[in-house]
Amino acid sequence: MYKSSCPRWYQYYEDIRHIIVAKDTAEETVKEQAKQASNILTGSSNCNIQLIQKYHMIIQPKKSYIALTHLTFHGNETAHSPIVNTNDLEKDRINN
Repeated sequence: MYKSSCPRWYQYYEDIRHIIVAKDTAEETVKEQAKQASNILTGSSNCNIQLIQKYHMIIQPKKSYIALTHLTFHGNETAHSPIVNTNDLEKDRINN
């Protein structure tokens, strides 16, 4: 979990987000990945990142829905890729 503070031409955009990385990823690498994701999401080029919390999470599937059968898995995404929530991008477009 991290806090980002990103300068925009009219104000700072601040947010708290989660990032998923491999278990033994160095903190500097996590910060750099978080910075890249925040820069992309906000359109900024110089977001400030503050790490807040590191935790270990296990996800267990409980129920699969029909939409799962329509997904294509390419294998291009890795545990090192930042998660970008497109719903957040849409909120940013609406709010800005």
